Amino acid sequence: MVVQRGVGGPLVGQALGKHLFLCLVTAGVLANADPVSGPILLADINPHGLDGMVMELAVAQGHLFFGATQTGGIQMHKYHPDSGLKRVSHQLVKGTESINTHVCEFGGKVYFQSEVTPPYGSSPYGIELTKLDLQYGNAELAHSFVSGPVGSKPAFMTVFQSRLFLSAMGSEAQGRELWSLSNRMSATLEHEFSSTSGLGGDPKYLTVFINKLYMQADSHDAEVGVELYSYLDGRGVELVIV
Repeated sequence: MVVQRGVGGPLVGQALGKHLFLCLVTAGVLANADPVSGPILLADINPHGLDGMVMELAVAQGHLFFGATQTGGIQMHKYHPDSGLKRVSHQLVKGTESINTHVCEFGGKVYFQSEVTPPYGSSPYGIELTKLDLQYGNAELAHSFVSGPVGSKPAFMTVFQSRLFLSAMGSEAQGRELWSLSNRMSATLEHEFSSTSGLGGDPKYLTVFINKLYMQADSHDAEVGVELYSYLDGRGVELVIV
């Protein structure tokens, strides 16, 4: 079901009550659209009374990328007002470990968190860093920090100083720590917040602000609990405030 521009009232209200849709809330943002007073339904991603479960919208390559539930589980989609909605992946196994896909553009490619099937029908990897091939709709393993099917569960991918920073597990015994990847997918453990097996600092919400990379993390070794940290080349990770 698609509601055309200018259609409002009970039809939109009924639709929004049954589905989770991708909407534009700001009036008049669609190209050549007349001003409207409410959300505009762009697409019914998962029709027949089912929820699309749109998750974590992010801009990459001039499009809006997001995960959404469709036939075959969670798949990646992209949207642009001029070209509309398009599903851009078709063989994810079970999508992400959470409602977040952590979409990030890096080096001209789109990366996100997902589980994919290796070539030749082998057993799937665990949740790993995935690279999207927009030409063929393939999701490929970009980098695995953990060997085997366990998965490194990468999250909060953020570009900073020409590298891709993220939170990931480096082994089954190590919780999430702060890593970076070069354009060639060479991995560096930037900071280990915890030396206690299985804990990890679990850095989250990586955000670039005034030439530093900020994050939430739990430094078990420092015994200060969950606090605000910053990262800068040459200075490493520093506690901002307790």
